[in-house]
Amino acid sequence: MVETTKNQNLKAVEEVASSVWLATVSVTDQMKLVATTYRETLLTSKPEEQERILYSLLQQVPVLEEVSVTNREGRELTRVSRRRVITPADLVNMRGQPVWNTAITGQTAFGTPAPGVDGRPLLSLAVPVPGLKDGGPVGVLWGEVSLRGVMDHVTTLISLQRATFYVVDRQGKLIGHPDFSSVLLREDLSNYPGVQQILANNTSKQAIPLQYNLTNGGEMLGAGKVVEGLGWVTLVEVPMEEALLRLQQHTRQLLLFLLIVVTLVSVCGYKAAEAFTAPITRLSKAAAEVGRGRLDITVPERSTTEIGHLERSFNTMVRQLAEKARIEEAIRRAEKMAAVGQLAANVAHEINNPLATLAAYAEDLADRGHEEGWDYLVKSGTLEQYLGVVRVQVERCKTITRRLLDFARPPLGETGPADVLTAVKETVALVSYAFHKKGVALNWEAPSIKPFPRVKIDTSELQQVLFNLLQNALDATPAGGRVTIDLFQEAGMIIIRIADTGKGMPAEYLSRATEPFFTTKPPGQGTGLGLTICHHIVTKAGGNLTISSETGHGTTVLVTLPLASTGENTAAGEGKEEKR
Repeated sequence: MVETTKNQNLKAVEEVASSVWLATVSVTDQMKLVATTYRETLLTSKPEEQERILYSLLQQVPVLEEVSVTNREGRELTRVSRRRVITPADLVNMRGQPVWNTAITGQTAFGTPAPGVDGRPLLSLAVPVPGLKDGGPVGVLWGEVSLRGVMDHVTTLISLQRATFYVVDRQGKLIGHPDFSSVLLREDLSNYPGVQQILANNTSKQAIPLQYNLTNGGEMLGAGKVVEGLGWVTLVEVPMEEALLRLQQHTRQLLLFLLIVVTLVSVCGYKAAEAFTAPITRLSKAAAEVGRGRLDITVPERSTTEIGHLERSFNTMVRQLAEKARIEEAIRRAEKMAAVGQLAANVAHEINNPLATLAAYAEDLADRGHEEGWDYLVKSGTLEQYLGVVRVQVERCKTITRRLLDFARPPLGETGPADVLTAVKETVALVSYAFHKKGVALNWEAPSIKPFPRVKIDTSELQQVLFNLLQNALDATPAGGRVTIDLFQEAGMIIIRIADTGKGMPAEYLSRATEPFFTTKPPGQGTGLGLTICHHIVTKAGGNLTISSETGHGTTVLVTLPLASTGENTAAGEGKEEKR
């Protein structure tokens, strides 16, 4: 049992060290994302825009307490805080501070933990803000991280059972412990036996087992590791008497278990086997349902053994998958609603035309009714002719609104099959006014295949993909340019090709085009989620989305989707040719 405890301690301290490092690095990664996304814009934009960007960063990273941006000379331009109001008088010059001096050379820098105004330990860190050209950093994005937030996050990720963990900085001060009051007291553990043994072996990058005696005579089993990149010491320890007590408890449990097993096998072996396999069977069936897409299923948590732990873990996993699916759907829905907003002006313009015709015919009909008499208009067929025009114009209005409602409706919750021709026609009709207004030609021809096959994707989601891709092509193409849509079948797949004659993208942007929040548009003009959502929808349907582009030569996007099954693949229309 002593060896088992040692192995558990080694595993636990590895988890603590890696979790501390990853939790810290994830903060700098988020800061780097903001710095590389906005670059010089972060320094040159108005203070209100700088505050918006920095507050957004605080919202995304809960452990960040304060964040500020400085220029190349070290002067703070804007600082925001989670807990206090920042005034211009609070802004300082960072030049000369070690963390800032390192970051301005182009490197990520970590400071030494120090107590804040309320005693909580804070970690200063900074990342460089790169310029648009290769001229070195143009500024620094600086932040203060609450180590309590980091340690709370670490505690939720690891399972220490009855062990205790310590995190100590380079000066030997306690910065992480389950009892946060000890951290607030800034206890000095530089002379603690476990910490001293770790520091004596700090050349090792692996966790090391420890066994030492305390001043009160107690013997401890522990494990330690230095957090690479930070130089902090992590220590996990268990009293020796606790390990021996576990051995006694396991021995008693084993004897009792053996007695129960012998009794059960001799009296009711068959029922015992059935009771043992029943939860496994339930888990197997539930896992199969989850594999088919059901995320509302749970299994009864009836056991306190390993099977019970597996049941609880299974239910937790399903809840996390359902929450992830809900968040992803909310993001896709929000992006789609933004697209609906862009279409509102187009729809309003298109409806104005039939409404103007209705108004003119109604006014003319009223005048003629008074002048020529309603009986004459009825007998001559003029009234029926006018009402026929009214019906046609009303039908036009209904068609326009139906297109918008079809585009805005929530997905059906199931996969296809989708009528590709109808989806393309409806989407082209929705965006045609925006193309006409900008002076960009939108060309497409229905393929000669009749009937055209359907694909295994929800129609609403396919329309969202087409709209996002056409909107991106329109944004990238100047007036006088052209966007072309082609449909063709190849190797059991349907391929939708959207090509524009716009400005194109360099290779370094192309490789990141589907990353979340990556956009080449100016701040406020793009979320960076459009291509990410398109890629997610297409790959979820079993397809593929590829982008090819070259600066000055436009961009081509290929959406490859699998055919629907034979039973689902009914005719998708006559495939009439249409050009816009």
